Amino acid sequence: MPQPRLLALILLLLLAAPAAAQDDYDITFLEGDAARASIVDESVEPYFSLLCLHEMQVKSGVAIGGETLEQQQAFFAQHYADCVRDFTDEEKEALTNTISLAAGLASWDFPRFSAEPWVLIKVTDGVERGLPHTRGNAIVLSEGVVHFLTHAQSEDSNEMHQIIMRGVELMLHEQIHVLQRLDPEPYRAFYTEHWGLVHVESIAYGEELDAMQLINPDGVDTRWVQYVGGPRGGRYLQPNILLRRHDDRPSRMPGDFVQALVELEPHDDGVWRPVVGDDGRPVWTPLFDEPAYTAHYGPSRNIYHPNESFADLFAKMILSDFGSYPEPGFADDEAGRAQAAAFRAAVAPVRAFMAERYGPVPAEPVEPAE
Repeated sequence: MPQPRLLALILLLLLAAPAAAQDDYDITFLEGDAARASIVDESVEPYFSLLCLHEMQVKSGVAIGGETLEQQQAFFAQHYADCVRDFTDEEKEALTNTISLAAGLASWDFPRFSAEPWVLIKVTDGVERGLPHTRGNAIVLSEGVVHFLTHAQSEDSNEMHQIIMRGVELMLHEQIHVLQRLDPEPYRAFYTEHWGLVHVESIAYGEELDAMQLINPDGVDTRWVQYVGGPRGGRYLQPNILLRRHDDRPSRMPGDFVQALVELEPHDDGVWRPVVGDDGRPVWTPLFDEPAYTAHYGPSRNIYHPNESFADLFAKMILSDFGSYPEPGFADDEAGRAQAAAFRAAVAPVRAFMAERYGPVPAEPVEPAE
């Protein structure tokens, strides 16, 4: 790691101040009616209109009213709007510091990324069961996450460093999701060119898998499949996240999540459908049981949608550049060196993409003096 970057990290950790940071970066805390309208707005991308009843029950933890699916979706959206809360001054200060540190670290190589607007909405833990996500141009944080980012403390300096960098990683990751939503085409081209993913026109899961699928608000378009070879021959696998359990208790989110690869095949009507096994059920496997798929992403464990894969690799790349990923570092042995090499290979195309789109603005050519 370049020595100036280490010194810069130390200075940022010690000197980041909300007043100065607010001047440096475009940070907005969205509250009240503006936040409630923003969280349910589908003008940029659909979300609520894609959900089934089971998903809405799992994501909210409340009984969903309404007789028709449209009424239930409207009820669910109103529940999310009702869960919006205002930030306290203390929370604004803490979150401003976290964003300023995240943007400051990223600005070394990607200043145009850091200069993008950062918009935050605070909600109760009844929205997406408290998981951070994005809606429109805003990062949505639950009360639990905001409390952690505001109040987490440790007398151990190493542990405190990790707490701070967890917040930095979170902000970098979620901000990428905002940019993916607002300008999706360059990212889609990246997924095809560098990861070999194919964006298909239509997928029909069928009743069994429909009941298990959960739409990710940061990756609502799941029409991505990847061709992989191997001992079982060539197959098309679709990464996704499923809700899997084997009893009658209420579903837990994310405790019952499983990252899965569903084996698909195209049909004459242009629709891709699951391959059916000898037992008559759709064929899918746990994602990490398929090394032909996971090899693209190095040690990343958040790869059930290309939006997630990219955001995870970018955030970890920034932390790695400043000596903060992984903690305490890749082991100094053969396995550790192999992991480090895999990570560098996985983030190389991400780094090149971000440098082209968000690197320093090229200087205007200087006309020679006459």
